[in-house]
Amino acid sequence: MKKTQVYRSTLKIVGLTMLLSSVSHANEVDGIAVVDEVETPVKRSHDGYRQFNDGEFISLYTESGRYKYHLGEDWNYRETNDYGFPIVAAAGGEITIVDDSSKVPSIGKVLGIHSVLGSGHEFYSYYEHMSKLKRTRGQVDAGETIAYVGDADGLYSAHLHYDVRYDKNSPGIYGNPYSPDKAKRGMMILSEAANFLDPALLRDDFGDLKTVSLKGWRWNSFTVSRDASLDKAYVSFRGECYTVEEAIEMNLVYEHFYWRNDGDTRFWKYITKKAQDERLKYFESDKQDYWLYAYLDGVKFHFYEHNHGQLKNRAFQDMLRDSIDAGFTHCNPGTLKLYNETKGWLYYRMDLTSAAIGSKAGRTYCLIEKENPLVRQVWVLDLVKNQWKINRRNQPVEKLQYNF
Repeated sequence: MKKTQVYRSTLKIVGLTMLLSSVSHANEVDGIAVVDEVETPVKRSHDGYRQFNDGEFISLYTESGRYKYHLGEDWNYRETNDYGFPIVAAAGGEITIVDDSSKVPSIGKVLGIHSVLGSGHEFYSYYEHMSKLKRTRGQVDAGETIAYVGDADGLYSAHLHYDVRYDKNSPGIYGNPYSPDKAKRGMMILSEAANFLDPALLRDDFGDLKTVSLKGWRWNSFTVSRDASLDKAYVSFRGECYTVEEAIEMNLVYEHFYWRNDGDTRFWKYITKKAQDERLKYFESDKQDYWLYAYLDGVKFHFYEHNHGQLKNRAFQDMLRDSIDAGFTHCNPGTLKLYNETKGWLYYRMDLTSAAIGSKAGRTYCLIEKENPLVRQVWVLDLVKNQWKINRRNQPVEKLQYNF
């Protein structure tokens, strides 16, 4: 893990529909070191076995007679007694949330870390149930020990609860999205659930950073071994990081990529957002090479190659945002399933409700391309009116929840 680059300005999150979006920059977190990868929060257990994640991202449980969802991961639980085992920061950043008093017994001691990536994306990682905190302020590096596994003062078997959120204040430090109506078994509040990100997706998408050193006043070529998203790419120059848009405005790089497949035919795409239809959204591993023009020596282009895991959870998080946009308030994750599969595509669906309408008022669908899961399409159907509220069927665009 390197922590040499400093992001000179970062993004503000504005509302649920602009999570981790490219919006105007601000200086609230000026000086937070840019992280270049995301790791696991526990390295291995006491008896020498590798770490394991024992909790699924979307799992239903009951508390005080209400049904809630566990939107996170539980590490080092059941098979080993890892009380007191070191917990490390999964990503570098600044400690912003500290509860060393276990004021909520079911949570125990808590740490929250605010992290910023070179592309401007930011997130908060939460570590709960700890027995002891080692770090309570300042900046930490990925892999640095920050606390020790606990049991929430004897309430649970020793383990770490770890989750990732877009907004540290919603649904509250200790919140879980659930329906306050006990009769609505298994219903999840969309606006609260949309603040959580599957940590496994974060590791898949930000765990493998590639860097291309560019030479000035010429076209530079590079290849990708796995599909990569342009929206998570960024440019660095003389120790500072910039979004791709900023780098173009500063005349560090040209506003087009081009690539060749077979032969000498060139395919051109914008890398700016001013021409969405002609904009390159991702690099694909089956292309022969990509070319980017740099105006100065010393410019570096960075991008993350994807592992394409957890496709069901990717579909779920895509569905959340579009369902909110369509006016629905609740979903039932228990109905989320793969309902069809073809040679080239996976089809997921999930039931939706609206407080004003009642149960099963809608349904949302997510279509994922097998060859390149960055290509995803979403539909939202109003079952009462038999009307498509959102229909992206003819607009196959990259639908990563935390890119737009």
